[in-house]
Amino acid sequence: MTTTKQPPIRTVNGAAVAALGSGLIGIVGNVYLVLFYLVAKPWQPGGVGGGYGTINDWLAALQLVLLIPVVVWLGRLTRIEKWPRRWTGIALAASIAAVVLQLLLLTGALPFAIQFGLTSVCIVLLYCWAGVISAAGRRRGVLSPTTARLGRLLMWATPVGAAAFAVGIGISALQGEGSWAWVVGGLPGALVWLAFPLWVLLVAHDAAWGAIR
Repeated sequence: MTTTKQPPIRTVNGAAVAALGSGLIGIVGNVYLVLFYLVAKPWQPGGVGGGYGTINDWLAALQLVLLIPVVVWLGRLTRIEKWPRRWTGIALAASIAAVVLQLLLLTGALPFAIQFGLTSVCIVLLYCWAGVISAAGRRRGVLSPTTARLGRLLMWATPVGAAAFAVGIGISALQGEGSWAWVVGGLPGALVWLAFPLWVLLVAHDAAWGAIR
């Protein structure tokens, strides 16, 4: 009598599901963000976005809500190290704050001029967390080399994007209404934001299937 060895049953990782959802929603939201800029042309007076901006705002809020379990999961697996442990707390606070700010914007309780700056700070903190946690995750064997490299790239590209946007804002202030210099200056930062959901999807892969060593 022979017995057939059954393959091990892989359980569904909640963090992997959350990361998958956050990454996919982030990509869809970015499509609407690009459509908003193409249709509304916000650098021109009287631009109308056709609802694309509002859809993107709702999707961004959901994207960040689903990111919270991912932050907790990565923090739990790297908590033995001091800096990842600290940045996990920062990332949790930044994620929650960004969601609240998005909802305040969508309900009309907070004007965009104020919400944008505060949310940008939260997003920058998440980029920095991605870099720190990627390095720690790789050292602990949690994240693959590809995931870790992209996470660190997001972090190191952040100051470049911030500097370019500051220059664009300065030029637009000198040129006056209708200037598109701030849009050009914001492109490096926009590319970082577009790449962030891809990093989250890589985290989802590593959470579900394990890091490739």
